[in-house]
Amino acid sequence: GMAGVANIGTDINWTGHPFAQANWYGFGRLAWNPELSSEIIAEEWLRATYSNDKGFLEPIKEMMLTSREAVVKPIAKE
Repeated sequence: GMAGVANIGTDINWTGHPFAQANWYGFGRLAWNPELSSEIIAEEWLRATYSNDKGFLEPIKEMMLTSREAVVKPIAKE
């Protein structure tokens, strides 16, 4: 089984930022096919949402795949 919880808030695009919607896309794709890689999911989402231009895809996909640490606050050890 699989379950997902979403707090869509009141923003016009539900997540407050277009890139945050990539998380919902990733959840749906993994629900459909749990063997997909992050790279495939990111490229699919970027192509469907923004552009097929390789000059856009490659740097933005790299940014997406390496950005987790920028938004996840590590838990401080006491």
